[in-house]
Amino acid sequence: MFNEVKMVITLNHINAALLKQLSQLLPIVQCCDYDLESTTVSSVNFDDLKMARSAVDHLFSLGRRCVAFMSGPLKYSDNYYRKEGYLQSLKSNRADLMPNWVIHLPEINYNMAFSAATQLLSQPVRPDAFLAISDLFACAIINAARRLGLRVPDDLMVIGYDNVDYSMISSPTVTTINTPKFQFGYTACELLIEKIQIPNAITQHISLPSELIIRESTTLR
Repeated sequence: MFNEVKMVITLNHINAALLKQLSQLLPIVQCCDYDLESTTVSSVNFDDLKMARSAVDHLFSLGRRCVAFMSGPLKYSDNYYRKEGYLQSLKSNRADLMPNWVIHLPEINYNMAFSAATQLLSQPVRPDAFLAISDLFACAIINAARRLGLRVPDDLMVIGYDNVDYSMISSPTVTTINTPKFQFGYTACELLIEKIQIPNAITQHISLPSELIIRESTTLR
């Protein structure tokens, strides 16, 4: 198999031991579950900590004080760093951390997200804003709020992640963090080609800039 494969871009979680083994056979670039400390495997990533913190700071700037967080498994680096950004923003804005407002789901699943959001938003003390690590989660949260008679963004503001198509056709449209997906793949290929042409090329960890796209889910009329 490895006589035919010349390079690999990882888009899924790979066991650390297996990744090390593979890296000894052919060039690899991590685009998921990246290890910023690695000296052998390059990576392309987004500054998830910075962007998550910026998104939550934006919610605080709009007067929100009770911000919840919905994530997938923390074994994935992007989820871990997004949570860290969320926690840092709470701390810098002197907001209390409510442990039951930090939701970790085992997978990116709409029904799970809808159920978890419905349960949390049904509580007597509920958040007035949400940061979700995917636009799918954000849409589930918005629909759960609507089911409970809550108004978005008046009663609940929601920010998603990735700027996928349905974030623009949701009602209301979803404020989200835009990640430059084309540049993501292009940069990964550039790193691999460099490694093939120059086997001793240094390991690089490149962080691409993201952007907060403001839409109706955080815009008061």
